[in-house]
Amino acid sequence: MNQKGAARLACALCLASVFAVRALEPEYAMANKPAPTSVEGIEHPLKHAFGAPRERSRLLARLRDELAHLPPFLRDSQLIFAPRLYNFDREQSTAADQVSFAAGGAFAYRSGSWRERARIAVTAYTTQRLHGPREAGGGGLLGPEQNSFGVVGEAYAELDLAPLATMRVYRQRLNLPYFNANDSRMIPVTHESYLLAAPDPGPMQWVVGHVTRMKNHDSDRFLPLSVAAGFAGTNEGATLAGMRWSPDATLSLTAVNFASWDFLDIAYAEGTKLLRLHPDVSIASSLQATYQGSIGEALGGAFSTYQLGARAALSYRFAVLSFAVSYTDDDAPLRSPYGGSPSFLSLMLSDFDRAGERAWLASLSYGLGRFGLPGVGFNLKYARGEGAGGAPDQDEFDLTLDIKPEQVAVHGLWFRFRFATLEADDGLARQDVRFILNYEIDLH
Repeated sequence: MNQKGAARLACALCLASVFAVRALEPEYAMANKPAPTSVEGIEHPLKHAFGAPRERSRLLARLRDELAHLPPFLRDSQLIFAPRLYNFDREQSTAADQVSFAAGGAFAYRSGSWRERARIAVTAYTTQRLHGPREAGGGGLLGPEQNSFGVVGEAYAELDLAPLATMRVYRQRLNLPYFNANDSRMIPVTHESYLLAAPDPGPMQWVVGHVTRMKNHDSDRFLPLSVAAGFAGTNEGATLAGMRWSPDATLSLTAVNFASWDFLDIAYAEGTKLLRLHPDVSIASSLQATYQGSIGEALGGAFSTYQLGARAALSYRFAVLSFAVSYTDDDAPLRSPYGGSPSFLSLMLSDFDRAGERAWLASLSYGLGRFGLPGVGFNLKYARGEGAGGAPDQDEFDLTLDIKPEQVAVHGLWFRFRFATLEADDGLARQDVRFILNYEIDLH
């Protein structure tokens, strides 16, 4: 780490010690929300296949009362304005640095129910360049040449087929392993999808459907999945099916399969068992497995590989200590072109899934709720990967500081500071400093 990086890290640690996030989940799940301060709050795969429901603000409750005479489709509509400021600074030893400062966010409309069955939603996103040399792009906040843009990232219709299923069609945010929003930049990844899912939370959750196109962080274009994966001139999508069984709050078992036609088949399974030792002490143990292999015309070449992972986490009051390990088959690395990886070793800069890589992670999280500062906390992660064929061993350190006040006067305000450094034994180094300010305002 260079002298400038060491100074930034020292500053970050001082901030953490003053304010003293909470993180057990992989990077894609941690990207758009603070993680739980207890192992009991871990969100397991498929719990919210369409993304977690929004909380309704109480700021404009009086206005809702005044609209009580309107039909539910209009009366229960929701308007959300979610501005975001994001400063991204990446230094790397083998490529040009990446520097971006952007403003933008989302404006979302979600209707109420029509005949208690149907609703629609539309979300427009924008990212506008405030600062950033044109030659220092590539960080994903803006377009490839630091250009500003906007896009209708979500536009879907939802049909309640209770008691059988919920249907959602067209542009939407997904919350599945390997197919997710991975909201770690200005604009999330969204997909054009046609899905059926279990209608209500319960012991058995399931989702089936087909995904045709996706839009990445730095683009306003929805491309066929096969093109987004790097195969120009193709037009292939992916079919998925998954289920999650959770008979009680202490056990969760998930299995899901994605067939990205003529390219990649992904099978993923995860199980978590929770043990409460004391009202203040809980232990969660988890196992996960991924298989990936070529299918059909094998656009990316014939291959097969797998990854195995295990995690143990202990929470005491507002503190969480976790340890995880993973092993990736030496035949090929894992691929995740459609969203973030669900690996327990997925961090800000690396997923530690190179061919043959053995990796371990230690994490400490602490929230300051017990000191009268709910929504304030920090998370430290350290991971090391070894044995990836002829590739050098690598180490990553991540720090995340979250300040998300819960008082009504600033409901929806969230400041996040993130620092990460990745160093390899051959001298390769990368360092990220990220400042993010989110403010979600419920306009109705």
